[in-house]
Amino acid sequence: MLGDNPRAVKKFLNTYSVLRSIRFLEDVHVDPDALALWSLITVRWPNVAHHLAACPEAVAGIRDPLWCPDHFPEPLRSAATSASLRAVVTSPDGGPLTPDLIRQCCGASAAPC
Repeated sequence: MLGDNPRAVKKFLNTYSVLRSIRFLEDVHVDPDALALWSLITVRWPNVAHHLAACPEAVAGIRDPLWCPDHFPEPLRSAATSASLRAVVTSPDGGPLTPDLIRQCCGASAAPC
């Protein structure tokens, strides 16, 4: 998913390490594979990750593209409907990512949007 770019791999590893450390300090247990999926989304699709962090229920628009217009603003829809992103979100290794799992990865305890 990250390709051959060493910078992208390093950014992913740094993002994962920082998120894992923060969740540990917050005493929030997150499955390492789920956190890796979230880190991948954060690195590869940062605008989508920002939107999902604010509104985790929007993940439904990635799982089912028919719901995408209801959950994502126009500028994010092409990224949200990409097959690569859907593969990450629905991955059986650490996923599928749910709103609650996204909240855990983000450290958010807010109510659903």
